[in-house]
Parts: sequence; C-alpha cells; structure tokens
Amino acid sequence: RATSKFSSMTSKNGLPNDVILGIIEDAKGNLWLSTNKGLCRFNPETKAVRNYDDRDGLQSNEFVNGSYHKGRSGLMYFGGVKGFNVFHPDSIRDNSYVPQLALTEFLRFNKPVRLDSAISEKHIVELAYNENSFELEFAALSFTFADKNRFMYKLDGFDNEWIEAGSQRDARYTKIEPGTYTFMLKGSSYDGVWNDEGLSVTVIINPPWWKTWWFKALAALAIITGAFGLYTWRIRAIRGRNRILERLVDERTKELQESKIEIEASNEELSRANTEIHRQISILDKQAGEIELANTELEERNQRVEKALRELRITQSQLVQSEKMASLGQLTAGVAHEINNPVNFVSGAIKPLRRNVTAILKTLNWYTEIKPETVTPETAADVRNTLHEIQKQRDNMELDTLIGQTDDLLTSINDGGQRIAEIVKGLRNFSRLDEADLKRASIHEGLDSTLTILQSQYKNRINVIKEYGDLPEILCYPGQLNQVFMNILVNAIQAMPSERTDGEIRIKTMIIGNNVVIRIKDNGAGMNPEVKRKIFDPFFTTKDVGAGTGLGLSISFGIIEKHRGSIAVESTLSEGTEFSITLPIQPEKI
Repeated sequence: RATSKFSSMTSKNGLPNDVILGIIEDAKGNLWLSTNKGLCRFNPETKAVRNYDDRDGLQSNEFVNGSYHKGRSGLMYFGGVKGFNVFHPDSIRDNSYVPQLALTEFLRFNKPVRLDSAISEKHIVELAYNENSFELEFAALSFTFADKNRFMYKLDGFDNEWIEAGSQRDARYTKIEPGTYTFMLKGSSYDGVWNDEGLSVTVIINPPWWKTWWFKALAALAIITGAFGLYTWRIRAIRGRNRILERLVDERTKELQESKIEIEASNEELSRANTEIHRQISILDKQAGEIELANTELEERNQRVEKALRELRITQSQLVQSEKMASLGQLTAGVAHEINNPVNFVSGAIKPLRRNVTAILKTLNWYTEIKPETVTPETAADVRNTLHEIQKQRDNMELDTLIGQTDDLLTSINDGGQRIAEIVKGLRNFSRLDEADLKRASIHEGLDSTLTILQSQYKNRINVIKEYGDLPEILCYPGQLNQVFMNILVNAIQAMPSERTDGEIRIKTMIIGNNVVIRIKDNGAGMNPEVKRKIFDPFFTTKDVGAGTGLGLSISFGIIEKHRGSIAVESTLSEGTEFSITLPIQPEKI
C-alpha cells in the first residue's frame, strides 16, 4: 500500500495451482495457501515457495473454498474434500540439504551428441557452425519427490535474463550465431533449498570457413590483386583502342566517299519502294476490317467471362459464410460452458442466502416487538428476561456466523455476475456487428476478446503469454481481423492434444517502421515442409473428413491482403508453429 504497486504470483513462479481457496498468515509472516493441488507456504519477502501434497500427509490435494481457520495457539485448520488437516507452522521442518546439479545429456534434434567424454565431465563443448541448434538435459540430485525439483537457467551471451524452467529438466536453443556462450544452471530441491552456485559449461560455436579471419584476409588480398591487374589491363586496352580508332578513321573516310555513290543509287530504289508501300496500305485496310470483326467476338467473350466472375464471387461469399458458421458452432459450445460455471455459482448461493436472511429478519422482528413506551421500571425485569431469551435464540441460530456467511455469499454472487459480464463483453467485442465499416480499432482488444471466448478450449492445460507492445489504433475492418485471430488461435489450440498440460501460446505485438506486427507462437505439433507450403491453399486441411473446411487460413490470407498487409508462417515438426502478421498503421487504400 505504501508504493501503490503489487506483483502477481502464479504456478509459473512455483505455486501448485492458480486457484487459491484460503490464506492464513503465521507468526513469521509466511502465507499458508490452500489450493486445488495441495497446500503451499509462501514467503512474501523472499518469494520462496514450499508446496505440500498428499504424499506429505495431507487428507487430499483438493481443498474447499473458504474452509480455513487459525486458532489462538497458532494451530492452523484447512478443510478439504476428505476431511481437514490440523498443524502448527513451527512444527514443520524442511530439509536443508543443498542438491548437487548435473548435466545428463547434450542433444541435437532429439539425438545425443557424441562427445569425447560424458557431458557431466565437460567444461567446454565445441560445435560446428551447422550444429547451432541443441538441447541440454539436467537434473538436481535430490531424490525426495524429484519431480518437484525446480530449475533456472541462462545462456550467457544469448539470454538477457534467467529463465524460470519450473520442474522442466531441459533447455532448448535454435539457430545460435557463432560465438562463445556460457550455459549456467541453478536448481532447488523439493523443500525449496536452492543451489545458487549451480554449474556452468562453455559452448563454442565455430564460424563457417567463409567467415574466418584467414578467409577474409585472403579475400581482401585477392580483391587488391585483381584491382591492380584490372587497372593494368585497362591502361593497355585504352592504348590499343586509340591505335585502332586512328586506323578506323582512315577507313571510315574512304567508306563515306563510297557511300555517297551508293546513296544516289538508293534514291532510285526508294522511288520504287513508295509504289510498293501504297500497295501494302490497301492490304492493311482489308486487315483492319477483319480486326474489327474479331473485336466484336472478343467483347461477347468478355461478357461471358464477367458473368462467370460474378457467379464465382457469389460462391466465394457462400464459402466464407460457411467458414464463419463453423467457427460460430465452436464458439457457442465454449461460451455456453464458460457462462454455465458462474451461473451455477450464483444459483448455488441463493438458497443459503435466503436461509440466512430469513433468520436475520426473524431476530430483527423479535427486537422490534419491544416498544420503547412499554419499558418502565415495573416492566424492566420482563424486558430483561425477553432480551435474555432473544440472546439465547441468537446463540442457538449462530446468528453472527450467518451474518458473516451472508456477506461471503453476496460477494460470491457479485463475482459470478462480473464473470458473466466479462464473457458477454468479450463476445460483443469479438462479434463487432459493424465489421463492414472501415474504422480505427485496437489490436489488443480484438486479441483479448478472442481469447475470452476461447477460454474453455485451453484453460487449465495451455498457458497464454501476452507480450503486448505500445500499439496505436489502426485503420481496419475489426470484425474481419478478429476472424483471422480466431482461425490462428484455434489451430494453435488444436495442435496440442487435450492430454497435454504444458501447452504454451505466446502472443507478441510490436511496431516495426510504419507497421504493426502480431506474432502468435505455440509449442504444438508443428508442420513438415510439405504441409507448410500448402497451408494457405483453399480447401487444404490436415483434419479428418468433416472436421474442417480447409478455408480458415485461406480466408485469413485474403483478409490480410485486403488490409495491404502480409502473413507468414514458420514451423518445425514436433516443436511448434509461429504465425507473423504485418499490418500498416495507416494503409494508403483498402
């Protein structure tokens, strides 16, 4: 509150789950959090995280929203789906063992690289210029819940900051420029004890022979030698040419004299040629009539082509509408699911709210039955007895607890209503009923509304990372651009099977020159070169028959061209795909 700033902590920072159901602070300032995936101890000062699950003795990994309590002695109570856990924070002891770190494998294209010794013994790894894409696998030698060990790594000279890897045990780098780099690794045990000293290995990527210093020196020497030889040859050529020109002048003078005689003879031939020209003109007049007749036939053919073009445009419009209806079917199921959750949340709170309000009103009626004018010294004893009886009834009903629950229920209903409003707002922004109008619109607003209505398809299994730049509004057709974002994001989501929980979609926006650039990258299945070449062809699809029209990306390509922009795709099989969209901020003409 002193700085009016806050920071966000998610499962990417070590929390077991992004859904927090209860928070209690202990005497040392630590926050104990109950979630849908276990219990967590979080230190706000050091940002240290320690997670506990049923393997540590919890009744279950799933806890109940709002079911937590701290006793006067410091005991903490957390309720879950199989009972509740009771413990004192001071009785929890963590293992202080600092785990050793080790590199376990060095790979290229998912295959181990042959080295003269084990990677764990290497301090320097030297690679050729065409081996600049590689993968390092590593481990922390702490075997108590080893799957909860955490890692941070950095390729010094390439990465600007340390990369939070979580429990991921590998680091991948592609297309690294030649040079010397240092791969540095830090890790922690299940108890959150970090080995900050870590380990490092130097990676040297040698340049190709045509970029070495000796090749550049030889090339410079060859250029200098060639320039000198060219200069010498040029001087000799000029001298020889001058001698040739002198000889040619003499010969030309003699030829001019001979030409004068020939010209006089040619004049006579020209006179005969004029007669032939008049004859040719009459032939051309006849051919002109034939050309006029051909033009008439050509006009009739043009009319037939224009008719066929109009029919083709009608068919294209029908195909575009078909693709929109297919997208609408996907959206309807997702939005219905998203709205159903907060609606159930609101309807579930109404019954206990009505019960609590009835009890509160009943108690209020007891108090209102005591009229001030009836309270006299003679009736004071009766009034006191009545108040004692009302107090006893309040205790039996646990009125104070009901009042507190009522406030919580109203808060829950309000949260559900806000979530419904957010979904409706996202759907309204996405639909853009005025999509036929050219207007200025926000790219970020279109992306956010598209993500909102697609949330049911990727939540809890795909992490969406937004790296938005400072973009101005651009002149465009907002509804059509939203359709492009929908097609690309749906393809990215479908490229990651539902059983995957480590999916990632990274959306990055920036300004380059007078253009806005949107990059959407996923770590899904990727594409082979043959599929990549056909990705924008109409009716081309890799889905099963009946599962797709093959028009989504073809239509998207046409929409971007209509905005005087461009769309490109980069993809590697089994590694993911990145679409790059470039749009002018102020197009000359749409």
